[in-house]
Amino acid sequence: IFINDTQTFHCTFINGDRLSPEGLESEPYQLKSDDTVEFEIDIAREDNKTTTHHKIAPRVVCGVTEQDALIAARPELHQQQLH
Repeated sequence: IFINDTQTFHCTFINGDRLSPEGLESEPYQLKSDDTVEFEIDIAREDNKTTTHHKIAPRVVCGVTEQDALIAARPELHQQQLH
């Protein structure tokens, strides 16, 4: 599974590291089991002078092994292993 930040003004962090500077698209990042993904948004208050930062931070849990993922991506390799 890959994730990238697509030129948003919000912030995307993986394990506490920002994927890209504000307004720039990031390179795709391959998520691994136990990575923490954080999405942060800035919300301006009614006075337009103060900003509130809100974050959600789900943890990635991969349900398949790396070998399972490789077989899914290249099923012909799995067929060769069976013969």
